[in-house]
Amino acid sequence: MIICNSKWLGEERHSHATVAEVRLCFEAARDEARGIPVWKCGWLLEGRYDDGSTFAYECELPARYTDERGSYACTGGHDFVPPQVRMEQGWDYAADEGEAYLLRRNGVDAVAMNGGSI
Repeated sequence: MIICNSKWLGEERHSHATVAEVRLCFEAARDEARGIPVWKCGWLLEGRYDDGSTFAYECELPARYTDERGSYACTGGHDFVPPQVRMEQGWDYAADEGEAYLLRRNGVDAVAMNGGSI
């Protein structure tokens, strides 16, 4: 672990696994000081214990708005498009093939939660 003292989000000291994460943290602190909103990404990721069981944890990489309508993305590639924008563009997220079928049946393009096709 690498101890970081960027003071991003008011945290005096915290740790990161890689030098790249430390750089992202310092960039987030710099943007925050400039008045640019930056927050920890809340996307849930899946981890695995040694016995094969799984657990969920938050991404926590820096996230920023990507437009004035509320879309945002984190430096790890997770993004969010507000429901109003998705509706105007004619698409929505689907968690599985069943949900995708229902969306398509109503004339809405289905997109997987990771942004790919479903």
